[in-house]
Amino acid sequence: MGPIITFSRYRFLLLPLIFFQFICGCSILPPVEYRPVSYFDIGEAKPICPQNISVDVYPFINNSPAGLKMLYRYGKYKISMDDDNKWSLSPETMLTRYLTSAFAGHLEENKKSTSYILTGSINSFEFDMDKMETCFSVEYQIKTQEPQKTILKNFCTFHQKFNDTAPSALVAAMLQTVSLFTDRIKSDLENLKQDK
Repeated sequence: MGPIITFSRYRFLLLPLIFFQFICGCSILPPVEYRPVSYFDIGEAKPICPQNISVDVYPFINNSPAGLKMLYRYGKYKISMDDDNKWSLSPETMLTRYLTSAFAGHLEENKKSTSYILTGSINSFEFDMDKMETCFSVEYQIKTQEPQKTILKNFCTFHQKFNDTAPSALVAAMLQTVSLFTDRIKSDLENLKQDK
């Protein structure tokens, strides 16, 4: 019967071998490159609410794939998320804040004001890299306050061209896109005011 080889007998050979493999393995792997993350938002809007109208902006919801990471579309079906450039807030939170600042009521003393509720959902909030344009689709409703009744419901898509793919240029284009939406809301409110 031959000699029995046991682990305890050769463990002094295994430890240096494991250590050597660990050292070699670490030197073969490429160094991990640190890439800082940049955060952006669309800021707040200048007040544009028509006089003697007050608007309560209820939180918008996000039905798009966009989140904190900037979303790029290539062709019809491919989307890519940017790990290095992100929004500081979710698209729906940024939009709600922007609209709230845009439609802060401008009320005159001794004049009757009309109150509305504005709410809705985002369906796309992305950059089309083939067409070099933003795409912002939103469904929104304007309701009366008391009783709550929907008096206007609309779905629209806005685009804004950009010539530079730098993150700051993309954000500037998205801001212009969202401002087109606020202009649409302002026009809706003015039309509702005239219809009363």
